[in-house]
Amino acid sequence: MKELLRFMKQIKFPYKERAKKKKYNICPVDKKFFNEHYVRLKKSTFDIAKEFNFHPRTVYARVKHFNMNRSKKEALKLMVGKRHPNWKGDNVSYDALHDYITHHKPKPKLCEECKKVSPKELSNISGKYKRDISDFRWLCYSCHRKQDKESKHKKFLVKKMKNDLLQCTICKLYKPLTDFYKHKGFILGVRSECKLCTKIREAERKQRLVNKNV
Repeated sequence: MKELLRFMKQIKFPYKERAKKKKYNICPVDKKFFNEHYVRLKKSTFDIAKEFNFHPRTVYARVKHFNMNRSKKEALKLMVGKRHPNWKGDNVSYDALHDYITHHKPKPKLCEECKKVSPKELSNISGKYKRDISDFRWLCYSCHRKQDKESKHKKFLVKKMKNDLLQCTICKLYKPLTDFYKHKGFILGVRSECKLCTKIREAERKQRLVNKNV
């Protein structure tokens, strides 16, 4: 076998080495140990295996041998929050985080902003979407849309505004708001292009139309 491996290295033959098996500690056969951790402290077999570096199957086999294994309902009741093997903390997805908050934060009768009786939905305050119940509010649809618009406005100001000057999207220069044409559809009430750039763009467009007609 050694000669074969040497030959394969010489001719640079691609071969895969076996992955090293994980070494586990020897699981005890003592009933007192499982009475302490599994029954009294109510740990799952997965938690015991992870804590003491035992193989999960051997831990389950020991529990089954001592007739301590729980029913499915009891096991599911204990597998809540951080004790669940699929717990992700703050790295949770958007939908799963909203499900968690709706389950743990009670829905009030009134909107927390306008104090009116209307259909409500969850709204994040900080915009960081952490697993914190105090960082969410129950708002009606109109209040939620207003808050989202304000947060978008703040993000836009951080990106484009500097010392009360707006950055033009074409020439990339910072200019006062008076150097931009008014437009109600934009956040600040003015266009994203400055007056000079819009004039140049319009002149180029008119020139292209003249050239087409000729």
